[in-house]
Amino acid sequence: MQLLIKVVMKTAMSVQIFVCVWILIFLRQSGKDVALPADPSIESVNEFLSAIYIDQTYFVVTTVTTIGYGDIRPNTHWERLYIMFVQFFGIMIFSEYKVAITTFESSKTVESMVAKTRASVQNYLYELSQLRKG
Repeated sequence: MQLLIKVVMKTAMSVQIFVCVWILIFLRQSGKDVALPADPSIESVNEFLSAIYIDQTYFVVTTVTTIGYGDIRPNTHWERLYIMFVQFFGIMIFSEYKVAITTFESSKTVESMVAKTRASVQNYLYELSQLRKG
């Protein structure tokens, strides 16, 4: 269970880093063309940046989990190169999840086998002590 928690925390931190780098690439590629969108609900720069953060987090999560709906996509060569790296990292994340879950499941199996063996040995020792008394 502890391994699974570590993998989840590592995934959350990695997604956060990927989002920050993706936003940096987005802002660097956009240059001076970045302006407040026409959406009337967004009134300030902070709301605009929050909207970008939420959109990019959504994009990175759908990319890392290999879902990729296609509603947000990279537009420049740098963005595409970066997303190829993120997709490859997504494969590694799911490999880690598989290892963590398999390890967790096999540890439960090993624990039950140890418990059964311990019970058998204790039963054998009890019967042996009864034979010596009798």
